[in-house]
Amino acid sequence: MKAIEIPENEVARQKALREYEILDTIEDPEYDSYTKLASEICNTPISCISFIDENRQWFKSHRGLDINETSRELSFCAHAINEPNNIFYIKDTKNNVDFVDHPFVADGLKVGSYLGVPLVTPDGFALGTLCVIDYKPQNIPEEKIASLKLLAQQLVKLLELRKKNILLEKKHQEKIDEVNHLAYTLAHDIRTPLTNIEQIIQILLNEHSFQLDVEGIKCVNFLGKISNNLNTFVSEILEFYVNKPEHSELTTFDLRELLNEIIESIDFDKKVKFIIDEIPETITSSKIAKHQIFLNLIQNAIKFNFKDSPEVHIRCHEDDNYYYFDVSDNGNGIDKADFEKVFTVFKSSKKRDRFGKKGNGIGLANVKKLVEFLGGQIYIKSSSEEGTTFSFSIKKSYGVAN
Repeated sequence: MKAIEIPENEVARQKALREYEILDTIEDPEYDSYTKLASEICNTPISCISFIDENRQWFKSHRGLDINETSRELSFCAHAINEPNNIFYIKDTKNNVDFVDHPFVADGLKVGSYLGVPLVTPDGFALGTLCVIDYKPQNIPEEKIASLKLLAQQLVKLLELRKKNILLEKKHQEKIDEVNHLAYTLAHDIRTPLTNIEQIIQILLNEHSFQLDVEGIKCVNFLGKISNNLNTFVSEILEFYVNKPEHSELTTFDLRELLNEIIESIDFDKKVKFIIDEIPETITSSKIAKHQIFLNLIQNAIKFNFKDSPEVHIRCHEDDNYYYFDVSDNGNGIDKADFEKVFTVFKSSKKRDRFGKKGNGIGLANVKKLVEFLGGQIYIKSSSEEGTTFSFSIKKSYGVAN
């Protein structure tokens, strides 16, 4: 049996292969369509998409085989990648001196013929092959071989698209990580002045209350309550970003009480009408994650509502596995063209809010991330006549989903 040769660029080739993150991935119908077409073009019972790892041949898709990998030493494809610009074709293995005693020829698969087209990247690295195998000798016509080559080229384009998507996802995650770090830094820096505000409020109440009338004392007490809630929230944010959402502590808490705290902190002048339908008395989840979800959605419902009498409606229903929440407003709605932007960090509608500020897309992007960490999904329904509804689900009991 002919021993395999290691390509001169093997280290760089292995590095290139890793960049596609294709090894040991699950079966994919899109890749299976290539092996199906390859078998139909060449009229062979077996076809594979193989990638040559350091010590093995791994199949992303295999038709007519019930194995996922073989050792590299026994791989026909390991020979094919040594000549990236040529096909590797053995028409009759039993009459080929290099392969007549190969275990897959003499025994096992009983390979009668093999044709492999190297999968060559734009940088010239042969990662593996698109190959067809028959149990008997084959003389595949040139036009069919040409079709198989074109199919292999399209497969490489699919791999390149995969690589680009991986890079985009990594860049997107880097931006999210930057935002998370910024949130942690801001929360840390805000904590000290908030504590100072609380101390000043106590001094006002303890030493200067005689200078205030009843309404003044009421306002100072309210300010103290808001400041205390903010301080608690900041502490929770710090804890949240230190431990990461997926490791956030699960607690059982009063959801209506949480909603009232959020509403009180952002609508202290009572200009917004809030309607809260029947909701669970308590739920078990990450309290800080739920706080951030509702805070962002309620703030968004108010900021982009230009009506004279803004309203926010919060509803909930449940089944055995999930809670389902709706946060609706009676605002002007979101353009359908902006639906995809609202959950993307650093992307937002060009419109300014009722306070003249333009959004940065961070809040709702974080909402989507948190909802998914809690095992759910989030959707938008919006129109200029009915306003906007953000609907999201949260998995019961399990709390945070890894």
